[in-house]
Amino acid sequence: PDDIYKGWAFIEVKVSDCIKYKIPDYPESYKVKKRKMPWEEQRRIAGGGNLPGGRGGSKKKFNINIDGEIITIRVPKSLTNKAVCFWVKSWAPQGTKVITPANRELSLDGEKLTHEVHFVYFILNRDSNVIKISIAKNLDRRLKSLQTSSPAKLELLKSVSVSSSQEAHEQERALHQQFRDIQLTGEWFKAEPRLMQYVEQL
Repeated sequence: PDDIYKGWAFIEVKVSDCIKYKIPDYPESYKVKKRKMPWEEQRRIAGGGNLPGGRGGSKKKFNINIDGEIITIRVPKSLTNKAVCFWVKSWAPQGTKVITPANRELSLDGEKLTHEVHFVYFILNRDSNVIKISIAKNLDRRLKSLQTSSPAKLELLKSVSVSSSQEAHEQERALHQQFRDIQLTGEWFKAEPRLMQYVEQL
């Protein structure tokens, strides 16, 4: 407790997410002390999106759900779920949820919210100007799988986390029904203004 620098490592975050959510590069007290850092640490912080956390080698991945938008972070395996929640709480708005590598949804206080998280997601293919409305248990894996089979760059517009597979399927069916007049095939829909506006308002 008397030395905040002990046990530090780096939490990896995309530069764009750092800018969008105003995630600090490192605590103010770190700047005040102007601690001399090894070159490797300087390089990782200067690279943008790598933040102090707890020292360790291999990483584990967490998803942070901020009002339906998902950002992904990587943290050392040595960090506990509660430690990750504590760090996220230092910059994220109230209501943000932390989704663990085991797909458990936690509050910013580290309390378990649901047994298992599922997602209803909206993915845009700008080349074809179409949106996929579907569900997934593991959003990262689904996105990678879809991108691998698509020559066009796919963009996750929005995702909504729900507490069960049944709720996810119900929401998916309701959305397919709501936009059935612009449905092309299966889970793909024309990216018309009213659908885009619906997604933006989620």
